[in-house]
Amino acid sequence: MLRTFCKDLSVWGASAQDKKEPNSIVVPRMPHPVLDWKKMEAEEGEITLNRQAENAPELNTTDSIFKSVSVCSPEVDFSKVDIVTNRQCLMKLLAPVDPSIMYTTNKCFRLSCAKSPKGPLFLNLEAKWHPTMGTAKSFQDSITQPLPEMVKNIAFPGIFYRINQFSLGKVNVMVRTQVHAEDEEPMLEFEEDEDAQRDANGEGDDDFFDIEERDGEDSSEKLEINGDKDAKKLSVNAAEWVPPVRVWNQYEKTDMKWIKNDQVFSQPESRYEVKTVDIAGNFWEYNAEKTFYQMLLGGVDYLLLGVLLNNEYVINKEEYDLSEVHTKVLGTKNPTDATLVLSKMERILSKMVELSKDLAEDEKLELVFNGKNEHLTFFKVKTST
Repeated sequence: MLRTFCKDLSVWGASAQDKKEPNSIVVPRMPHPVLDWKKMEAEEGEITLNRQAENAPELNTTDSIFKSVSVCSPEVDFSKVDIVTNRQCLMKLLAPVDPSIMYTTNKCFRLSCAKSPKGPLFLNLEAKWHPTMGTAKSFQDSITQPLPEMVKNIAFPGIFYRINQFSLGKVNVMVRTQVHAEDEEPMLEFEEDEDAQRDANGEGDDDFFDIEERDGEDSSEKLEINGDKDAKKLSVNAAEWVPPVRVWNQYEKTDMKWIKNDQVFSQPESRYEVKTVDIAGNFWEYNAEKTFYQMLLGGVDYLLLGVLLNNEYVINKEEYDLSEVHTKVLGTKNPTDATLVLSKMERILSKMVELSKDLAEDEKLELVFNGKNEHLTFFKVKTST
């Protein structure tokens, strides 16, 4: 079931947020956080971490997904997509689905759902910014290759995003996820041409040194320009190359800016979720299920866990694929059934699609969970002008 769900991730768009522009993207994204395996081999205690903000500044989910997918996967038909959102919104829905998954005292949230003229519904968290502090971002920076300060005179690399698509039952969902780390791009495999194959089989009759003899007096070898049969001397005037000036574009009369990168879009070999835990803590007891659903909903292949001493020194680095993380979940107290959790989430999303069918242009749907009970409430409200 898990592998089938992951294989349904069919659409991959990519964008990078310029760290000096709060609501801007570069598509396809610039050099991404690539694992540095030399750093991964660092001895115990060689890596020291510090607490810092783990999340990115607010970036418009709706417009960034539309633009990224239109550039990287122009064949996508948005009219066949039911809901577009980010992974954080789907993770919020786990609280009413099964409160035991989210180990936090603050499970309250308010989500808004607006209909797009292009077809899908857009599900967003209320506009509040609550950065979290921790050592995961520091660990991520310590095991990935350093990013250049500026890429090709385009922008300053900030936060990296991936966009994937999957189905929960009959609900087609497109999700934007923040990228932690990735492997290098997969190596290309080249097929041998027919001549090379014949030569390998000893079937080639041509002489390797097949040289055609030519008459040295052949006039065709001389360059004739304007009747002058004397060969012209070649000369080159080297000029300094000036990089093109890139201009930020405004996306469809919104406040989001975007710029086209000349990099060829491609999928990475592997995708990693990066987390840390102190040696005195029990990651698998308190964070396993949350991490599992983060990986599942974000199309992540591996968990890279940094084990710390005194929440400062990295003393071990552990790697688990999605199935191994799920096995760890099943070994904890009262583990949830992933199939049941996803089916309940599907029911919520299906209800959202149903209630949004007759939304007027000046209306939106709000989902409120107050945390005091297990009821998720739906409201139709007027959009602010």
